[in-house]
Amino acid sequence: MKNNTTEFIEYNSTSDNVTDVEPYIIPNLKLIHDVLLTMTLIIIMVAMGACIYWRQIWKHVRRPVGPIIGLCNQFIIMPLLGYAFNKIFQFESTVAAGLLIVSCCPGGAVSNTFTYYVDGDVSLSITMTTISTVLALGMMPLNVWIYAKDTEASKLVIPYLNMALSLIMITSPVLFGMLLKWKVPKVSEYVTKCGSVLGLVLIAVVFVLEMILFSSALLRLTWQHIVTSALMPLVGILTGFCIAFLFRRPIAVCKTVGIESGIQNVAVSLSVISLSFDIAKYPKLLLLPLLYGISQMVICSVICFIRQIILCSPKTEEPVDIKKDTEVKDVTSL
Repeated sequence: MKNNTTEFIEYNSTSDNVTDVEPYIIPNLKLIHDVLLTMTLIIIMVAMGACIYWRQIWKHVRRPVGPIIGLCNQFIIMPLLGYAFNKIFQFESTVAAGLLIVSCCPGGAVSNTFTYYVDGDVSLSITMTTISTVLALGMMPLNVWIYAKDTEASKLVIPYLNMALSLIMITSPVLFGMLLKWKVPKVSEYVTKCGSVLGLVLIAVVFVLEMILFSSALLRLTWQHIVTSALMPLVGILTGFCIAFLFRRPIAVCKTVGIESGIQNVAVSLSVISLSFDIAKYPKLLLLPLLYGISQMVICSVICFIRQIILCSPKTEEPVDIKKDTEVKDVTSL
């Protein structure tokens, strides 16, 4: 989702502290990043929409056990985890605000692609992403109000317009993909396969661009930052999976709920930061959201890779008990 970072930087370019954030002032690279990010979102959502029917989404809306479990994880457990890590490691106010912001965000559309590659329930994933984006309009300010004490997140500007645009960018391509599935099902299969692969490639490119754009923020790394950003998405995924499993949901639903619970919309957190804070505070504010985005990508990629190895590994056939098999034949011959 495109945010107002570039305009915000230009507006604050006279700041005395601008030298602390020189790596951010790369307008052309930032523009390329935003365009690719928008293209990635559209391609992924068209590809995912092309592999589902409307009745599959309606099934989850009519019996919303899976979405409810995922949304409780998204807006109750994840913000609580962010608050807990802030308390455990006693991050300074600015860094703590960045962690709180990303932990209160809705789910990200990247989860739909990873759900597809782990053979989860794509229709449930899209339903949860859409619903979480809508609910975030109210739940995000509420969670910030609850947990923002002693951090600089107490006076956030929630980007309602950007989140509304994000919602449109999620639903419109999905509807187009579903239309392809309905009208030209044979074509939709290729759209899903090619779109999901291209989406992953573009995600990798966007990831590299973000590493370049926000390199100064990553120079402030400590082991506490690494542990927090690695454990939070992992705990979110495992918690979502286990709760769904306890509610006796199908394995495909458990995997989907887990991925949706652990993946946050980092683009929303960047937008919130760009609208709410002075540019001089960007390096510290962006540190944990960026690390979180990296970690969730790495963790989900590893999960997909391990699954592919398991699927491709040769399956050993069960040994046949010759004696027992002979006895059975003897009995049947009688």
